[in-house]
Amino acid sequence: MLWQFLIFKNNLKEENRYYKYDFLFDNCSSRIRDVFANLFEKRIQFPLIISNDSISFRVLLDHYERNLHWERFGINLLMSNLVDNKMKSYETMFLPDYLFKGFAGATLDGNQLVASTLTLLPDNHFSENKRNEPKIYLWVLLGIIFFLSFFKKVDWALKFFDVLFFMILGLLGCLMLFMWFGTEHTVCAWNLNLLWAFPLHLVFAFMIPRNASKISQYAKYTSWLLIAAIFYNFFAPQKYMSEITPLLILILLRLNHYSKQIRQFSY
Repeated sequence: MLWQFLIFKNNLKEENRYYKYDFLFDNCSSRIRDVFANLFEKRIQFPLIISNDSISFRVLLDHYERNLHWERFGINLLMSNLVDNKMKSYETMFLPDYLFKGFAGATLDGNQLVASTLTLLPDNHFSENKRNEPKIYLWVLLGIIFFLSFFKKVDWALKFFDVLFFMILGLLGCLMLFMWFGTEHTVCAWNLNLLWAFPLHLVFAFMIPRNASKISQYAKYTSWLLIAAIFYNFFAPQKYMSEITPLLILILLRLNHYSKQIRQFSY
C-alpha cells in the first residue's frame, strides 16, 4: 500500500516531484512522517516523544551543534524568533533521531508499527565539550580595542579597524535582509539581529575616513537604536546569543567614540 502510494499514486505525479524545502516543517525527515500520516490518517498513532511546548526548536538545534560553535553561531545569526517557538512532540520529527523515536513507538491499527530495530553502526564515539571559540575571541577582541582606545597614538589603527568592522557588520546585515526578502526561508524573516547588524553600517564604514558631521549624527542615533534593541531583547521571543554580548558592547564603544564628535563638527 505504501509502495503504491509513493510510486504510482503520489510521487511520480508531475506536481509532486518537487517541493518547497522548509528547514523546520517540511524537510527530508518530516516528509517520511507526513507520508505515513497522510496515507493512514487516524490509523497511525505516534508516541509522545517529548512533552508538548517544553522545548524550542533553537534549544534542540543548539544541542546538536554544542561542539560546533562556529557553525552554531553562524546559523543562529540568520534564524529569527520562529525557531524560539516551543515544539509539539509531533514537530520534533524534523530531526532524524526523533523520527526514529517516533516510529519506534508508533502503532498502526493498534499494533506496533516497528517490530524490531537493527543498529548497523553503533555510536561509540564520545567527544568532550570543546571551547566556545566565538565567545572567547569576541571577548578578547573587545578587551584589545577597549585598551587601545586610551592611546591617541593608535587612533589611525582604530579608524582602520572601524572601517573594516562596520563594513563587516553592514555586509552581514545585507545578508540577513537577503535571507529575509530574497529567499523563502521562513525562519530567516523578522530577524532581531538586524537591529545591530544594521545594513547602513556599510555606508557608515565608507564615511568614517571623511570625518563628516553626518558620521557623528549617525553614531548617536544608531547608539540609541542599539540600546533600545538590547532592552527589547529582554521581552522579545528571540534572545541574543551569549556570544553576541561582547559584540554589542564593542559596537556601542566605537559608536560612542564617533558620537562624541558632534560638538566638534557643529561649530
